[in-house]
Amino acid sequence: MGWLSWLQSSKVNKVSSKDKAVLDLKLQRDKVKQYQKRLSLIGDRERELAKQSLAKGNKQRALLFLRKQKFQNQLLEKSFSQLSNLEELIESIEFAQVQQEVVKGLEQGAQTLKAINAEMSLDKIDKIMDDTAEGIAYQREIEQTLSSAISDEDELAIERDLERMEKEMMPETAASKDALKEQQSADIVNELPEVPKTVPQPAAEPVEPVEENAEEQEPVLA
Repeated sequence: MGWLSWLQSSKVNKVSSKDKAVLDLKLQRDKVKQYQKRLSLIGDRERELAKQSLAKGNKQRALLFLRKQKFQNQLLEKSFSQLSNLEELIESIEFAQVQQEVVKGLEQGAQTLKAINAEMSLDKIDKIMDDTAEGIAYQREIEQTLSSAISDEDELAIERDLERMEKEMMPETAASKDALKEQQSADIVNELPEVPKTVPQPAAEPVEPVEENAEEQEPVLA
């Protein structure tokens, strides 16, 4: 009877371990989906600030925003990939053999979620636009962090993204310049004097009066 009780207890422990892993996996997946929605809004804000930086001629700052967005997308992809692999392991028949691997994978997933959570602040994004000493120091800190997280291949993709953004902004910039030129031309025309409607006639030359002799000439005697 004791042996049967031990066997049943062992079976229950195996099932509960698997159930716990399934629950942890579900919780992580739900959290990643929540983070994905939040990071989508943050990514839109980062692209908006990248365009603002380009408009001001600050390409370096624009690149920083695009690198940050790329890094966040990579974290999400990594998290979904980890969860997918864990799901396959949990659903395998030999769960007892991969249990330690699942536990380790869940721990790694938790670390990835922690890294994603650190990217969730809109205030920190706006802080990059700050030109104060504190803001510049924060920008350098972000640059150092991303320099080791972004591969050369990803960096090329980011630079191409920046070039596309510049081209998209060119029509708007050109249109603004054309409108400014038209306004300046209109201002110049308004400042010019009006053209006379009739041809001005030349002024008549003054006629000098003929002076009369004060004394009449006496007739000449024969």
